[in-house]
This record gives sequence, structure tokens and C-alpha cells, in this order.
Amino acid sequence: MTAIITAFLSAIAAFVESWLAARFALGRFRSEKIWERCAGAYSAVFAALHRHWLWYSTHQHALMHGKDLSKEETERLSAAYDQAQADIQTTLASETWPVSDPFRQRLDRLERELRKRSDDWFSHLENNESALRAAIDDLRTISREELKVPSDTLTLGG
Repeated sequence: MTAIITAFLSAIAAFVESWLAARFALGRFRSEKIWERCAGAYSAVFAALHRHWLWYSTHQHALMHGKDLSKEETERLSAAYDQAQADIQTTLASETWPVSDPFRQRLDRLERELRKRSDDWFSHLENNESALRAAIDDLRTISREELKVPSDTLTLGG
């Protein structure tokens, strides 16, 4: 009888251990998948913001050096800018739940800043390029905090 009780208790203990291990593993798996989706959404937004920044910085560089961009270059940059804007909107729409409110709010603020008009072309380019740099810095801080990535982590291109 004691052997049956011991075997029964061992079986229950093994079941509970297995159940707990599976539960913790599933929780970790879900957490990692959510982290990956957030990281993917943020990466897509940063790539698009880089294309926005490239439009302004290229035009600003040409203006500062007294060069005119070719029609083809202007069209290419504008198409990339428009596609970047569409990519941001698509990312925010498709990844609506993992993208945080502070991240979204900072993007909304950037969009309002980019719509502001300046007195002249150079000011327009300079103000918007500066607004993009500041937004990218802020968004990098927000995303690192949310993803729990240390700020001293080395990143490629960042």
C-alpha cells in the first residue's frame, strides 16, 4: 500500500512539475513573440523615418553646396519619401496593439511638425531635418525602454 501511495504522489509531483514547466515555457514564448513583433514594428518605422530624413538631408546638402538635384533624383527621393509615409501608416495599422501610445504620440507630433510651413526653402529643410533627428532620438529612447534594451547597447547604424 505504501508503494502505491508513493508511486501516486510521485506521479502527481511529476505532473505538477511538467505542467508548471510547460506553463512557464509558454509564457516565455509568448513574451518573446510579443517582443519580436514590437521590435519588428519599431524597426520598420525607423527604416521609414530614415528615408524621410534622407529626403530632407539630400535637398539641404544640395542647397548648401549650390547644386541642383536632377529631376530623376528628386523623383526617386520623393517616391521613397511617399513610400516611407505609407510604410509607417501600414505598420501602425497592422501592428496596432504592440506599438505603444507614447511611440504613436511622438510620431503624431512629428507629423504635425513636418506639416508646418517655413518662410523659405532652406528653413523648411533645416527645420524638418532637425525635427526628424529629434523624433528619431526620442523614439529610440521610447523603444529601448519598452523593449528593455540598455541605452549603451551598440547598434548598427545608430
